Amino acid sequence: MIPGEFEYQLDLQRRFSAHPNIRAVTDTIQPLEMFIYPYLTGDLQHLSPKLRSKRTKVEVLRSALQGLCDMHKENISHNGGL
Repeated sequence: MIPGEFEYQLDLQRRFSAHPNIRAVTDTIQPLEMFIYPYLTGDLQHLSPKLRSKRTKVEVLRSALQGLCDMHKENISHNGGL
């Protein structure tokens, strides 16, 4: 995160906390300007055997795109970076 941008990012997290397709912060450590997210048990590499079905691929893509749409409706753009 860019130093000094914690409050801005925290406001964004609050705005999107109710969106089911956007991962929301669960806690913060303000002195360190750190966000804490739910623990992930895997990533797309772990899902890859499950992604063989076309239906699962469509569901994953639909969820990701819906999250981006939700952000765009709030006039937030995403550059795909970390």
